[in-house]
Amino acid sequence: MAGRLQLRVGVEHGCVRRVRVENGRPLAAHLLNGRRVDEAVTLASNLFSLCGQAQGLAARLAVDAAQGLAPSAPRSRHRATLVELAQEHLWRLMIDWPQRLGMTDRREAFADLHRRLAGAAEAPETAVAGLRALVAESGFAVDAAMDTAALRDACRRGGPLGEVLARLIDAAPVAVECTALLPQVGAGAWSARLTDGMPDAAFCRQPVFDDAPAETGALARQAKVPVVASLLAAGRRCAARVVARVVELARVASVLADPAAGPVADAASASAGVGLACVETARGLLMHGVRVEAGVVTDYRIVAPTEWNFHPAGVFFRETLGLKATGDDAARSQVQCLALALDPCVAWDVADLEGEEAIRA
Repeated sequence: MAGRLQLRVGVEHGCVRRVRVENGRPLAAHLLNGRRVDEAVTLASNLFSLCGQAQGLAARLAVDAAQGLAPSAPRSRHRATLVELAQEHLWRLMIDWPQRLGMTDRREAFADLHRRLAGAAEAPETAVAGLRALVAESGFAVDAAMDTAALRDACRRGGPLGEVLARLIDAAPVAVECTALLPQVGAGAWSARLTDGMPDAAFCRQPVFDDAPAETGALARQAKVPVVASLLAAGRRCAARVVARVVELARVASVLADPAAGPVADAASASAGVGLACVETARGLLMHGVRVEAGVVTDYRIVAPTEWNFHPAGVFFRETLGLKATGDDAARSQVQCLALALDPCVAWDVADLEGEEAIRA
């Protein structure tokens, strides 16, 4: 149930003049309609190729809320979802970004840390030590305030991860236009905002906050952390998104080290039979809305992070349109960087846009 994201750009003299986003991802939530609630929860974890823990947790919380039940997802399910978030961040930081920047990826180190995280329930101290060692490679203190040049120098004095970040700061595009960051609000606030307490079909395809597209993900969650805020102030939003992932790995390590750490997701009900769950994933906010009658799902809706960040007029569109580089190939490379930083949860490609059918800068 993956689909494909097609990103089309028209480049002229090193400037992106036209952009079109074609999201072919199917809205698969209807496959849960008509199922008993427990069956729907199980199926939700298996429908999608990524973030199965988060999908299952969201489904469990949503159906519990719809039935007026106390949340039944155990703490272990919440922590497994947090581990999943960290594992997704690791893949980008240790495999995808080195490859994108022409560096050697770190598959063996990634596999070792991935295994440690998979065993975090039994040996959290091993996973925590691995995460903290990786974060230390960045070369900077997570809560340090520094300008872009100082941050780049600190990264270069770090380890392999720091070298990736230093090269990214140099290679990534500087934002021309910015999209608002999605505020961190709970399921109760979302339930009050949505008609009948759950997203409709239009919202699932093109979600908005205060009637405008918004960006979700690590950047939205960590924007106020000094090292991230300094990159934002310099217009280095692409690099800030990747640095925010490093910040989140440090946060995950802290949570895994604390046995008393609470839930990482929540749910609410606007009325009897309606439930809404919100789970923060590596790519951003995942929302499940469900209507239940007599223990059977009658309507199921899912809003994934990709629909936020690749909204036809959203963050990818706005930061790509008008992007300038030293030449056409360099502009295309920066578009690739931006797409990877926004990290769609489906297969994607960037190709030249033919014709004049998209908006021009």
